[in-house]
Amino acid sequence: MKKQIALIGVTGFGASHLFHLHNLAEAGLVDIAAAVVINPEQAAESLAILKTHNTRIYPDANAFFAAEAGRIDLVCLPVGIAAHEPLTLTALEHGMNVLVEKPASGSAESVKRMIAAEKKSGKFVAVGYQNGYAPEIHFIKRLLLSGRLGGICYSTGIVCWPRDDAYYQRNAWAAKRSVNGIKVLDSPLNNACAHYINLLLFLNGSGFDRCAAAVNVSGEVLRARPEIEMFDACDANYTLDNGKNCRIMLAHCCTERVNPIIKIVCERGTVIWHGNAAWSVTDNDNTVIASGTAVHPGETMFRTVLSRLDDPAQTVYTLENSLAQTQAVELLDKTLPITPAEARYENGIYVVDGLVQKYKTAFGGEI
Repeated sequence: MKKQIALIGVTGFGASHLFHLHNLAEAGLVDIAAAVVINPEQAAESLAILKTHNTRIYPDANAFFAAEAGRIDLVCLPVGIAAHEPLTLTALEHGMNVLVEKPASGSAESVKRMIAAEKKSGKFVAVGYQNGYAPEIHFIKRLLLSGRLGGICYSTGIVCWPRDDAYYQRNAWAAKRSVNGIKVLDSPLNNACAHYINLLLFLNGSGFDRCAAAVNVSGEVLRARPEIEMFDACDANYTLDNGKNCRIMLAHCCTERVNPIIKIVCERGTVIWHGNAAWSVTDNDNTVIASGTAVHPGETMFRTVLSRLDDPAQTVYTLENSLAQTQAVELLDKTLPITPAEARYENGIYVVDGLVQKYKTAFGGEI
């Protein structure tokens, strides 16, 4: 019998979830049984797709849970950060497994409550850190754990993604510290680029199912866009619980785009990973140990989570692993002040001149 899947939210990033669920349904693997659509006037295209699957449509989450308890195998939650915990808890209470978008939540205490509810329910919660499901990331993690490259010396990440006025006007919680008393800490580190600090922590973890924890942070946090509450650039230099340094440089206040790159320098080699593109592992003499081209991991994530419904041994990206990223964000928030940055306004973007070049120089190597 096909798995019964539900989706809460079909616009914004919900459209990406619907894309993958539609493909799985077309392949005969799932039924898109139910969906919550709170803004039908903005969701004509999504509603048209759902109609082809005879999906039951609900105007809000309360109506959905009341009608669908016991009928849904997995509910997908591509919703705002503030809604992650309450919807996850309610889904678990109604006997549904959960795929919740990243970050797991806006505070460590919230993630811990989600973990406790998951354990009590007997269901599972998978978190939508797509790259955490990617085959090349699993290969690299196992290689690091094998000792082939020796110990990790340090790791670095960089992402520079311009974001304009529309990005900051996309919802009521963009670049906010909290929404209705619920912490969200929306920023490059906890939203668009959360994947990459999460990957650095995962790859530094001492076991395959473990992330390293950030224990200290130094660096610089900048606010170029004057009306926002949080920040739009950071150079965060973390000390991890393995004693190693992990640095990540992120910017939205730029016009030059630098797609995600992670570098892990080890005693006997180096890992370079270009997000959803090329990756390589080399010895210290530059001999290539392994390399490849990564495929966008979205489909892999959905198929993996779907497999978990039948196979408890199937690995998914867990709330426990996600907790490390949330704790790293909170550590930066309480440790480093936000500094206003001198910026110019160009085509809807506040630009800090020289910032991208500064980050690229600090990253080192080819970008």
